Amino acid sequence: MSRGVVTLLALLLVGCESARPVHDWSTWTGPGSRHFAKEELVLPELEDPIEQVNRAIWNTNDILVTWVIAPLASAYRTVVPEVARDGLGNVFTNLLFPGRCLNNMLQGKYGDSWVEVQRFLVNSTFGVGGFRDVATRWGIATTNEDFGQTLGAWGWRDSSYFVLPILGPTNVRDMVGLVGDTLADPAFYYPPTTTISLINRLSDEVQGLLDLMHTHYDYYELSRMLYQERRAADVDDDPVSTHAGPTDESAEFLKPLDADFGHFGRDRSIVHPRTGREVPYTLWRQRDPAPLVLILPGFGGHRRGAAATALAEIVFQSGLSAVTVSSTMNWELIETSLTAELPGYLPWDSQDVHRVLDAIVTELTEEAPDAFTAHLLLGLSFGGLTTLFIAADEVDPEHYLVSFDHYTSINSPIDLDYALGRLDGYYNTLLAEAPSERGRRITSLYKRALDLARGSDPEVGYTEPVLSGDNAEILVGFDFRNTVRDIIFQTQLRKNRGVLKGALDPADRRIYREIGQFSYREYLYAFLLPYVAELLRNEADDEVAARQLLAACGVRSIAEALAANPRVTFASSEQDVFLADDDAAWMSELLGPERISIQPGGPVFGNLGREAITRVVAEMAGKVGFGSVTNQD
Repeated sequence: MSRGVVTLLALLLVGCESARPVHDWSTWTGPGSRHFAKEELVLPELEDPIEQVNRAIWNTNDILVTWVIAPLASAYRTVVPEVARDGLGNVFTNLLFPGRCLNNMLQGKYGDSWVEVQRFLVNSTFGVGGFRDVATRWGIATTNEDFGQTLGAWGWRDSSYFVLPILGPTNVRDMVGLVGDTLADPAFYYPPTTTISLINRLSDEVQGLLDLMHTHYDYYELSRMLYQERRAADVDDDPVSTHAGPTDESAEFLKPLDADFGHFGRDRSIVHPRTGREVPYTLWRQRDPAPLVLILPGFGGHRRGAAATALAEIVFQSGLSAVTVSSTMNWELIETSLTAELPGYLPWDSQDVHRVLDAIVTELTEEAPDAFTAHLLLGLSFGGLTTLFIAADEVDPEHYLVSFDHYTSINSPIDLDYALGRLDGYYNTLLAEAPSERGRRITSLYKRALDLARGSDPEVGYTEPVLSGDNAEILVGFDFRNTVRDIIFQTQLRKNRGVLKGALDPADRRIYREIGQFSYREYLYAFLLPYVAELLRNEADDEVAARQLLAACGVRSIAEALAANPRVTFASSEQDVFLADDDAAWMSELLGPERISIQPGGPVFGNLGREAITRVVAEMAGKVGFGSVTNQD
């Protein structure tokens, strides 16, 4: 065994150094101290003693997946039809029967072991050697047990995380279990079969992996957390919680109906006129002339994220062309487009986005003058708020950027402080539960999140992604807090304002523990407020200044301009929890009943369902004299 391997194993078993101390922000005495003093949920940490090594391997895997595996997988998909790929996948899954059966027996699950025997017999005979998964159709479901789960069931719970070349995330326990899984796999004894199995599996998974890698600021961190929680759920056979919280209704999350729709979009870029950086955008263009809809996603949303792509799909299926641009709170736009050091002051951020949209429209118009019959702007949630600010900018006598033929804001918050306060609160939902129960709920929820990402909801079968009760609130809160963490790390890495006490190191991000203590309001008080006060030459960074900053980011600050722009419409639902009690009535009075649509009922969080959004898009197209026709390129 080489010295390098011995060193690596030693690091895995004992750790490379002790954890760095975390600054206690609960002792903050500056502005907003009441927010810093509140109790915050502390998420369980995964032991990652060789993070620097793991991230280096992860980055190498990223390169291999992007430039080697993905092209090979694409070629394989071109040559081998889907029915053959699915059949081969079923064959290789059927061959794993010995390991699944044995691990069920080792865990004392003799009934499940018998189920695996039945599956193997049914699929090997009626399924023609396993090519067809007849057992699942007959209600005989697989158990998917492995040796890592068996070791966990026998008591080996906590285990150091590490990343393998090509194979990706694992831990010491599962690595030991992998030896048993390999020996129990009949394909292992004929190497060409193992190679074909790996290629066949990756051919259908690699594009989704690329999408995740390229749309998240730190996919390493996300993958590490998901691996930890999923394996914990697998070991405990933890059922998904159906806990009902403040509301028992479901929350629907937008995702494309066609999993391949996003791949048809063309990634392009323009140069931002102020920053000089290339700003990516994604285009879906109709063959024939049609209106062009530019889409702004919600808080932290990426232009290729599920919600943005789903909106583009709705727009495209309605016969219109679509462009998606990332949120001002997303790492991509922060890096390429924001002229300020920190995002969050909407009067500035919306102007930077407007410049991006202006450059996109200019480039596309020069390239194909007759391709687009009108230019429309559509924003969802925080993107809808940005849309309203851009629409309000038109009434400025010095306005010089592109004016849109129509503006539509969907589920936009009216009072940003109220909406962000709700999101901060969702992150801490689990504080109401006993500490001993929080870890189990988190594990169960992330298991559900992974099921939803794959398109399967254990409660309601294969359907649109849905969560019930406060499950949705918790996951939305976690996602929101992760976005805040990414914003803080990215901006402070670019220019450290001295607020954080830990070391900012892209290869070793244990400072996430310190950053994770910041809610959005704490980010506002500790980072954004002093910065805005500095640029506005206003020395006040107290509570009054904070309220003024948040008020300047709300719709009421641009009310007069919106009322004067007849091309603005607003759509939401009665159950949009990001609207305060009087917001919908105030907006209706401001715009008039013909320019506002408040849908009765609706899912939790007020996300208009796909059908409602399709109607909104059709009405928006009708405003510019375009009928709904389907014409795909």
